[in-house]
Amino acid sequence: MTAPQPHIRVVVADRSEEICHALARLLGGDPAIEVGATAQTEDELLAQLAKAAPDVVLLDYQLPRRSVDGLISALRARVPDLAILVLLVHPGDVSGVEVDARTAWILKDTDSEELRAQVRALMPLAS
Repeated sequence: MTAPQPHIRVVVADRSEEICHALARLLGGDPAIEVGATAQTEDELLAQLAKAAPDVVLLDYQLPRRSVDGLISALRARVPDLAILVLLVHPGDVSGVEVDARTAWILKDTDSEELRAQVRALMPLAS
């Protein structure tokens, strides 16, 4: 008997509905990852935390009304163990992201395999 496949719940938050759906499709190629919800605004993202109970949030760097670090703090105030993968368009934006064991960044044009690997890497039990 094989061990059950780890299950990582993800919320995708991007200003563009099309990008949210595209990222959800890319992540859907991994049987260990489930996209539970998408959000196009900061308010929608905060509302989805309770509904979707995510392990990981894919967060568009340009989504928040406040700084990215401010939104990350607000997310962590609600879900302390939440892992966050910040999606950047330009590598230079990384200076606005405080990286730690539960926060990482990736470029939006990264291939799907690397995206899924980064999500799994934020969840050590699923690696």
